[in-house]
Amino acid sequence: EYLLSRDFNNAPVNTIRPLYNASGAQNIVRFVTSFTAPATGDPARCTTPAPTSADQGGCRIINGVPITFINLNSTTATNFSAPITVALAAVQNLRPDPTRTQLEQLASIGNSQYHGLILELRRRYRKLGYGFGASFRAAYTLSSLKDDGIVNTSSAQIAGDFRSEFSRALQDRRHRFVFSGAMETPNWLGKLRFSPIVRVASAAPFNLSGGGFDRNLDDVNNDRPNFNGDFSLIRTRNAGEPFPQDVFNALTRPTIGSRGGNLPRNSGIGPGLFLFDLSVSREFKFTERIKLRPNVEFNNVLNATVFSFGTAFINATDPQTTFLVPNRTYRPREIRLGLRLDF
Repeated sequence: EYLLSRDFNNAPVNTIRPLYNASGAQNIVRFVTSFTAPATGDPARCTTPAPTSADQGGCRIINGVPITFINLNSTTATNFSAPITVALAAVQNLRPDPTRTQLEQLASIGNSQYHGLILELRRRYRKLGYGFGASFRAAYTLSSLKDDGIVNTSSAQIAGDFRSEFSRALQDRRHRFVFSGAMETPNWLGKLRFSPIVRVASAAPFNLSGGGFDRNLDDVNNDRPNFNGDFSLIRTRNAGEPFPQDVFNALTRPTIGSRGGNLPRNSGIGPGLFLFDLSVSREFKFTERIKLRPNVEFNNVLNATVFSFGTAFINATDPQTTFLVPNRTYRPREIRLGLRLDF
C-alpha cells in the first residue's frame, strides 16, 4: 500500500539515481500492479523503455513527464531484477536504521507438539523345534508432530510471526510400522542367525517455496506462493506421470511488498517410506570366554528406490519435468562385513 500510494523521487544524486540507476531510468518511479507497454508510435512511448521486460515494467510519458513504472505483480522478477531491488530501495528509509539490512535475533522460542499412540507386540526368544528359535517385535505408531520451524535459525515468512508457521513438521509421518526379530537355524543349516528390520511409513510433508525470491521485502528468501485450489492435490508424483496442470495453475506469486503467500508451511504430501534391512551372523564358541562372531549386514536388501525431497524444500516455479518430482533417494543397497571377537 505504501509503494502504490505515491511517486518516488529517482533524480540523480552525484550522478547516481537512488532507486533505479539502470540505463533509461527516469527521475520518477511509480509502482503499479500491472503494466502494458505503449505501442510503437504512441506519444506515451519513451525512447528507452527500461525495464526492458514489459512484465517487470517500463517507461511511459504522462503529461509530458517520463515515468519509470515498476510492476509489483511481475512473474519474472528475481532478487536481482528491477521490481524487487527498486522496491527494497524505496522502503529502505522505513527501517529503524536505513544504513543496515537484515538484523537477526536468535532465541530459543521454537514450539513443537507431538501426540502419539504406540501399539507393540513382542515375543521373547524361544525354541520352535527342530533346532529353530526365534523372537520378534512388531510396533505400530499413530502420531502427529507439528512445529513452527526446523532449527533455531528458522525464519518465519512474516518476520517474527511464528504462530502462522505452526504446521506439520518435516519428520511427521502419520503411520509407522516396524518389524524386527531374530531367527536361529539348526546346525544342519549352519547355525545362522537372521535379524531382519522392516520399516514402513506413510507420507511425510514438504515445503513449497515461491522460487526463493524475497517478494515481501524482509531480506529473507523463504516466501511461499499463493494457492487457489485443493491442498490435497499438492503431492509428489513420479517422473513420467501426467503433469498436474491444475495444481500448477493454482500457484501464483504474491504481490511484491505484500505479506507473502497464503500457502501454509509444509503443505505438500511427499513420498512414503519402505526399508528392509537384514543382518546374518554366526557365533563360533571356542571356550567359555572366547567367542568369534562374523556377520554380514545388508542395508536396503531389495535395493528399493525410496524417494525423498532431500531438504524437503522445492520451488513452485520448477519446470514441468521436475515439478513435484523428487530427485533424491534414501540409501541404496549396502553390504557390510564385520568380525567380532569376545575374550
